[in-house]
Amino acid sequence: MRDLVLEDFLKQQGHEFEYLKEMPLDGIQVENAARENIRLDQPMNDATVNRYTLAVEQGAHFPALLLYRLKNGAFGVVNGLHRYVAYKACKLEVADAYVLHTQDPRAIELLQRTTNTVTTGEPPSEEERVEHAVRLTIGLNYKPVDAAALMQVRPDRVWSRIAFEKAAGVLAKHKVQVPTRISQTAISRMHAASREPHFIKMVKVAASARLSSDRCMKMADDVKRAPSDAVAIKIIHQWEATVSDERVRTAGGRVTDPARAYIKLMRTLTKTWEDLRSLKNFPSITSRDGERAVTLIENVRKELDTCEGRFRKFV
Repeated sequence: MRDLVLEDFLKQQGHEFEYLKEMPLDGIQVENAARENIRLDQPMNDATVNRYTLAVEQGAHFPALLLYRLKNGAFGVVNGLHRYVAYKACKLEVADAYVLHTQDPRAIELLQRTTNTVTTGEPPSEEERVEHAVRLTIGLNYKPVDAAALMQVRPDRVWSRIAFEKAAGVLAKHKVQVPTRISQTAISRMHAASREPHFIKMVKVAASARLSSDRCMKMADDVKRAPSDAVAIKIIHQWEATVSDERVRTAGGRVTDPARAYIKLMRTLTKTWEDLRSLKNFPSITSRDGERAVTLIENVRKELDTCEGRFRKFV
């Protein structure tokens, strides 16, 4: 059936088209570029296809497909992949469709990325819309603000993703894997804070020590404030020395908060102090229990003396 919303959208974009009530489905080809541009190269949503297939078998009517002419005479898909697959599953021979008059690949790609935001088909998620906006900016030279408006997302999300894509590209050039535990914002901050060699070094330090995103951004801010490259390198080395112990702890895949041992010690000392103050009379114990208790007290006293020496440096 005709889709008046889609028709208005195409007219607003300045596209000419024609409506065909019976388009032979065998004349449609789904190119890899169409799958990537429409669904970001994601697999077909089987649940949606099954739902559409059942609806068609029960006599439901869907909005017309949106197609364009390929150079080989066949028709490519701009919008309606799930509907097309459902029609084929129902062994339909024809379906109604809009056919664009343009064959401009840039115009086709733009429509493949944007049409799902206005049609009644399977809508893209917000994350998909952001990705589409980024590809419009990088691939079709759209301004981020304009791409965000087309894809109905906030411009700051597009700017942030573009910044991350640039940072990821630098890492790929140097064959450095993007750390999955560090947020995209932190990676972008490190990239913006310094030149490429410093950025690569910071990422390696952060990844090896499994730094949190907050600490990565703190390191980036420290480097950004450096008055010269020499000072920036020195700051990175200082961070590397600071987290050297953490790299040892995380080598086996475990992350330990540096303050955790101190916190546990303070809780234990507090509990022990309270127990000793509340102790009035020793319970009935054997000689063996007494010897064991004396040994434990002596060992604890030695460790306490060592800890006390360390803590007095901060008093």
